[in-house]
Amino acid sequence: MNFRRVCLQEDLDAAQRWEEKQLLLAREAGADAAAHIETVRQMGAKKRAAAYETWGQGFYKNLENIAPLRGALAVWGLTVDDIAVGSFHGTSTKLNDRNEPEVVHKQMKHLGRTKPRAETTNT
Repeated sequence: MNFRRVCLQEDLDAAQRWEEKQLLLAREAGADAAAHIETVRQMGAKKRAAAYETWGQGFYKNLENIAPLRGALAVWGLTVDDIAVGSFHGTSTKLNDRNEPEVVHKQMKHLGRTKPRAETTNT
């Protein structure tokens, strides 16, 4: 998260510098530059939106080295170990009832989930 935060801020700062420079040039061009100034403002907004798209919630999309689940968790600063509950859509068939939890278990293991510690209860 910190890496993405720094990169986002760098891109936002660059967009701000670009917009300020272009507005200065447009204003120096004179009063007939109103349409140009509006275009610069719109392009500045597009540059800021692109920075958020690149480093925000969808940062991991289309990156083959980041699993979608890992990326979605990372958006919020979470890891696979933060998953506490899994919800299955069972079809009530013996094969599916056996396979679905096994697939989820393999996914969690592949993503590096650590084994939970055994809980102790006082009775």
